[in-house]
Amino acid sequence: MTNTLTLDEARRNNLKNYLEENKEEYKSLTDFAKRLGLYVSNLSPILNGEKRFTDKLAETMEDKLNLPKGSLSALSKSTSILIPFCKLNNKHKDKNGVLTRLGEFIELNRETFRPEHRDNKDLFALKPNINIGRDAMANSVNDEKILIFDKSSTQLIKDKIYLILFYENLFLRRCKIEGNSIIFDSDKPEIYSKIIYSGQDVVIVGRLLYSAYLESY
Repeated sequence: MTNTLTLDEARRNNLKNYLEENKEEYKSLTDFAKRLGLYVSNLSPILNGEKRFTDKLAETMEDKLNLPKGSLSALSKSTSILIPFCKLNNKHKDKNGVLTRLGEFIELNRETFRPEHRDNKDLFALKPNINIGRDAMANSVNDEKILIFDKSSTQLIKDKIYLILFYENLFLRRCKIEGNSIIFDSDKPEIYSKIIYSGQDVVIVGRLLYSAYLESY
């Protein structure tokens, strides 16, 4: 089972876990708020989800509580991983700027991932409504599933599926070897043309690792 979280929800969960783990140090929520220089009337609605848990507040709390930078924005439980959802901008000629974070995350069990992917900060997720031409890979990729990519995995591996940028357009294609050529092909070659990899016109945005139900590729 997977859960999607906003950044606010992740921060609230982490702060609640911190308070539970340190409940002997703080007599009450009022006591905790005072130590941070806050009014409990301001903190309570943040914990209840009635007010935003802002970047500035998260950074201030981390500083005053001597927590690692970014720890309130990460998943505190070691059994899970938070992977950011991204949107895509295909009006870029290179990899920089193609991905933009939405401020939402998908929460997944660490044990579902292969060990080399569990602490990978280069993973990103795409929702089903993001247009990357899934129809071309309809036999391999369900168009209703969340897709998880590794943007650091740019080494081409035969038969693996990649998200590529080709002449300012984004495509989901499988890497194949034909003679001395590397090509990106679809599941419907009678409809979609092959894309020949030259190393210049094709930019590797990321390799597909998992789908929402975590079928490994």
